[in-house]
Amino acid sequence: MLVKNELLKLHTMPSKLQLAFHSLVSYGSSGARITYVEMLDLDNQSLSTIEFNQEVKINIFFESYVNSNVAVYFGIMDEKKNQITGAGLRQVGLPLIDSKNGDRFVVSYKIKLPLEEGNYSLMAQLSRPIILDQTADFVDVVDNAIVFSVNRREGAKLWAKVYLFPTCEVKRAYE
Repeated sequence: MLVKNELLKLHTMPSKLQLAFHSLVSYGSSGARITYVEMLDLDNQSLSTIEFNQEVKINIFFESYVNSNVAVYFGIMDEKKNQITGAGLRQVGLPLIDSKNGDRFVVSYKIKLPLEEGNYSLMAQLSRPIILDQTADFVDVVDNAIVFSVNRREGAKLWAKVYLFPTCEVKRAYE
């Protein structure tokens, strides 16, 4: 089993095959490159199928080639590539990453996924703000970084893509 330092070294020292693969599946203006993306359970086991509302960890590894502020974002897409949810550093209350040429980072998100059964993909992206919270330069984007499925919720079937856990009260009228 690889320890974290070996894992980081493995995923930030790309082989020629990884570089060739990356050029086929990503796009962007360059300046930084996503080197690896993983979705893990809370025991750090890789996932391709999850349960309804399962909490997962999303790790995005990247390397910077310029001195710049970098935003790291992920989006969860349905089978038609509609974005269901996602988050970036600023959405979770963290600042942009002040990266320097040669810096390597891993950004780890934790999220519960109360999704309808079906197939989904995870998109990972690096961007630099042009005008903060308005426009950005998309440095590297990997649309299908991870493809995964969600098992059916136990109990009542979901008829919407995401469940927001509403509460409800029923009482007789006019009592």
